Amino acid sequence: MDSLGFLTVGSYLDDVRTLLQDQVPGYRYDTTSLVNALNLTLLEVRRLRPDLLIDYLDNIPQYDWDDALSGVSNVAGDQDSDDDDNPTWNEFVPIEQQFRQALVYGIVAHAFARDQEDIQDERATGFMRTFVNMLSAADPTKGKTPPRA
Repeated sequence: MDSLGFLTVGSYLDDVRTLLQDQVPGYRYDTTSLVNALNLTLLEVRRLRPDLLIDYLDNIPQYDWDDALSGVSNVAGDQDSDDDDNPTWNEFVPIEQQFRQALVYGIVAHAFARDQEDIQDERATGFMRTFVNMLSAADPTKGKTPPRA
C-alpha cells in the first residue's frame, strides 16, 4: 500500500475498529455511524485547527456511506462485511499524516459517546481529551510532578 493509502476513509475505519475492539463482522458499531463520527471529527479539526484544512475553509470534506454500495455480504443481513468494496472506503481524507492518530482518537470518542453505558462516557471523554491535546500540542505532563524514584 502506498503512503496515500493510509489517508483513506477505510484505513481510518480499520484503525478505529481496532481501538473499539470491533473487528469481527456483525459489528457493534455500524460503518455508517463510524463515517458520521469521521465527519463530526473533521468539523472539530476545522474548529480547533483551521490551518490543517486551509484548502477547505468553506467546504469541509464530508463522506456519505451507503451500505447498498458495499459488496454482497457473506454474513446474513450484514452488509458491512464487505466495506472495502464501497467507493467511500478509498476516498482521500485530507489530514496530514502526523495528525492521523489524533483523528482516529476523535472518531473513537464520538463512537463511544453514542453508547448508553456509563463506562463508555469516561472512555469517550478520555479519547476526546487526547484528540484535543494532540491537535493543540498541549503537554499532558505540564504542571505535574515527576514520580519519585
